[in-house]
Amino acid sequence: MKDLIFSFPIEKAYAVSVPQGGLDKAREAASVGVEILIIIAVLLALLFIIKSGIDLITAEGKKENLQKARTALFYGMLGLIIALISFAFMKTIIRSLVGN
Repeated sequence: MKDLIFSFPIEKAYAVSVPQGGLDKAREAASVGVEILIIIAVLLALLFIIKSGIDLITAEGKKENLQKARTALFYGMLGLIIALISFAFMKTIIRSLVGN
């Protein structure tokens, strides 16, 4: 087993390339990652709102179903508001870090 470990040349064993670009590229990557997550959150909130709207329409006047749909609509709107506020907040933070 020891022979197998030492039979590889050192150059091949450590042939991992180090990413170039430094801290600026990392900030840009973090910015893109955060933007993608917030876009996903907004899309999910919009789908939640649409689904609860459909539930409101198909509730057929039943109080229990109407209340569930209203609650779902409220939480969907709350999620959308939180996602939009977090988007603005993160853009402000990233701009101050990146300097753009």
